[in-house]
Amino acid sequence: MAELLIKVTYNIRFLNYNLQLRKVFIYIFGEDTYRKVRRTKLYQLIKHKNPVFLSKSEFTVIRNNKIKCCFCDALEESRKYVALHRKLLKREGPAITIATLSGGYQQPFHKHNLHPEYVLTLGPLALKYYDNGEIKTINLNFGDVLYVPTIVQHTIKNNSSTPVVTIAVKPIVESRIFLSHDNEYKTVPGSVRTLHGNRQKLTYGTKITHEISNDKNFKYMIETIEIDAKGTFNLEPNYIKHYSSEEVVISLESPPLEVDDKYTTDILNTGDSLYIKHKLGYRITNTGNSKALLYRVVILES
Repeated sequence: MAELLIKVTYNIRFLNYNLQLRKVFIYIFGEDTYRKVRRTKLYQLIKHKNPVFLSKSEFTVIRNNKIKCCFCDALEESRKYVALHRKLLKREGPAITIATLSGGYQQPFHKHNLHPEYVLTLGPLALKYYDNGEIKTINLNFGDVLYVPTIVQHTIKNNSSTPVVTIAVKPIVESRIFLSHDNEYKTVPGSVRTLHGNRQKLTYGTKITHEISNDKNFKYMIETIEIDAKGTFNLEPNYIKHYSSEEVVISLESPPLEVDDKYTTDILNTGDSLYIKHKLGYRITNTGNSKALLYRVVILES
């Protein structure tokens, strides 16, 4: 318990210290300069310790304990960043943020100025957003993907009493801009919406696919995949050769999974991420006795 309290105190002090530094930097150099600095290679590597970007392997498992975890809003929300940061290589996205919201928790109202976000929900959540001064609500279920445009003032609430995971995909990691509740913003009708995706029942389990192509220079596909016990998710080389360039697969709630690309074999545990730069096919085999839940982000060729 004492060790936990020390860690909590350290995180709170570190968060306050970072906030003060940010305010001072913006005061001296301005908001635009601050945003430019955030997009630099050095900042991203120091701030987010991006393990995928640092990896030189074309087929590699990133262990959960190697992914940096931070806390938001008095420890009510934890976040992990699993990002390609292809922006650093003069290519867009994605930046993947895995957030765990505690039971009953609601984020502060906030907005994003640079890019829209797509948020996968893995439990009962509610999106609240301002529309011409009125708060509107969209209820979300497991597997739904929420589209939130830039500038829209919004929050996500966990409607359950247990933690719920959300996964957001954007071109870069972008800070939230917090707002007071009396702010008004007139949204475009239908701009905030839920994407239910294409659900398929396959031999190995089920798959829900969302293909995203309406963000500038950023085309990708996100999927939730359930692999039945003893089932195998298999991608043949001919299928992916001209379809995508790279992808990240995250194990969310799974027994140990066996992954291989015919040359390398590894084990993917809950919380681990698999990075694939496509040259060959690969497969993921559920060797356990329960279902495996995966989240997959695929970069589509332009």
